[in-house]
Amino acid sequence: MDFSIPLGLSYEISDFVIDARYNLGVANINDHGIGKIRNSVIMLTVGYKIPL
Repeated sequence: MDFSIPLGLSYEISDFVIDARYNLGVANINDHGIGKIRNSVIMLTVGYKIPL
């Protein structure tokens, strides 16, 4: 099982959206041996809002 702390920013310019996020893993996922291994994820999203 893994747990993480999400951190992020989002910015909207007219109908465009820019989003950046970082997930910092807090759980040790190393089952075999010495040391800690944690997941880390960087996400970048660029989008356009479609007017309805």
